[in-house]
Amino acid sequence: MMQIVTATPGRYPAIADLNHAAFGSDGEGTLIARLRHDGLVLVERVALVAGELVGHILFSRLAVEIDGRGVRSAALARWRSVRTGSAKASAPVWCRTGWQSCDP
Repeated sequence: MMQIVTATPGRYPAIADLNHAAFGSDGEGTLIARLRHDGLVLVERVALVAGELVGHILFSRLAVEIDGRGVRSAALARWRSVRTGSAKASAPVWCRTGWQSCDP
């Protein structure tokens, strides 16, 4: 059974490893660390199966201006699920829970 929880600093190394494995470089991990450092993270969740991190999703603040007015917005960084089966099939569910938690 997949569990969706808020990402915590204790999970950051596993999140970095997951993103490195998924994307083949440290680029995503560097971006994620920068978003955290700059206070731009709105929602960051991880998916766990039997206590093992199998997915990560992050929403950040996005500066948008329409007709000269600032609009509160959120951006979805690439999300990653590394397992087939329950974690992959449930990805839309945990993406939706992330969006529902956003309050840009």
